[in-house]
Amino acid sequence: MKKFFYFKILFLILSASAFAVDIPVYIGEDEFGIEQNTFILDEDDSGGVTSLQFGRTLAASLQHDGTEFQFNDDVDFQGGELLDFRIENLASAPLCNLGSSGRAYFDTTDNFTYVCDGIEWILLDSRFEELVALQVREAPFAFSTSGFADIDFSTVDIENDPNVLERNDTNIDRIDIKEDGLYLISYSIAYDHPGFSESVVNIRMRENDSTVIPGSESQSSSADAGLFGNDKQDQVGQVFIADLNTSDFISLQISASVAVSSVSDLNLTVVKLDSVVGAETVETAVIDVYDSTGNDPITTTESVVNLDTVRFSDAAYTLEGDDEITFNMDGLYKITGRVSVNSFDTTGVPRGIFEISFEQDTTGSFLDVPGAVCYDYIREQGSPLSAAGCSVTWIGSFDVGDQVRLMKRMNSTTTAQTISNGSALTIELIRSE
Repeated sequence: MKKFFYFKILFLILSASAFAVDIPVYIGEDEFGIEQNTFILDEDDSGGVTSLQFGRTLAASLQHDGTEFQFNDDVDFQGGELLDFRIENLASAPLCNLGSSGRAYFDTTDNFTYVCDGIEWILLDSRFEELVALQVREAPFAFSTSGFADIDFSTVDIENDPNVLERNDTNIDRIDIKEDGLYLISYSIAYDHPGFSESVVNIRMRENDSTVIPGSESQSSSADAGLFGNDKQDQVGQVFIADLNTSDFISLQISASVAVSSVSDLNLTVVKLDSVVGAETVETAVIDVYDSTGNDPITTTESVVNLDTVRFSDAAYTLEGDDEITFNMDGLYKITGRVSVNSFDTTGVPRGIFEISFEQDTTGSFLDVPGAVCYDYIREQGSPLSAAGCSVTWIGSFDVGDQVRLMKRMNSTTTAQTISNGSALTIELIRSE
């Protein structure tokens, strides 16, 4: 015989409507595949929202709508474990605002987990995808003396994702960009100066054979190495960041005032910065500022390099006026300064020096940074250079409110020398603290 009985209970659902439902309560042994002491709501499976409510006025309830269980109040597990569960799976991000702070979901499109901070969705996964990188080379060659010319890159050393970054196999002077993003680009080459005359070497990068990418320009000049006219080697290179779009292409160009030849392979490296995927620790936060106008005077008195234009900036930094950078986050930073100078005059001073360095303010006043300095020698008296350049990199630890700035100086007799436009300061957060 069936060992259960029916009774009626009035249930209040969230809509405030009331209805009566039959509830069998099993009090005997296992019968009909149902364990004893089983309490069944909606025994006839009539559907709709079935609610187990706690308190008439409190109206805290556990409901089932025929698809899923729903709580209308917080649930405290009191230290107990939530076993064998999955967080919400969604193909796109839901609304994130103050009312949804702390909400988490798993994105089935990119396979990452996010949590709402009250403003935006923050990536939780602390894993990294492979950096998309390209390295190409060209064997030693003679530089063009008839204006800028594109450089062919015959050798591809690294090309780990041609769907994002690829050397064009037909026009081998081109690097094809196939995905929007920020790209870190560097190049370097050493060359032989023939002696007895000045040589000026210029390198730059253009986007789509039209626009020179700001910060990509580099210049080096050499005069003869002394009274005997010996050959002299010099080097030219640059490191910069470019904001590039799908279907763009970039090309490196070179020119020389007199016939000179490289003495090393020309290396070009391109890395897509936002290929790194991981927890939002702003460990790739970058600021890149430069002098867009030039004509900043340089004298024997040390002075700050004018930096008037922000190319890229993260909230971890603030450009104050037109010279110093303020740090808005504690951390370890990599700092690179680049300065070039036009029209040197070395009259009366043999082997004059052009110098750049850093000053930091971590105690309330700016002080020189020891060891972070670059010198470019102006050769012999009577053999002035028309240009010179320096690049210096330094790693330093900074706290919120600390500042850094780029300095310049020369020790030769000057006649209204100025630095050229494009001089720049780039800072990258290596590790937040």
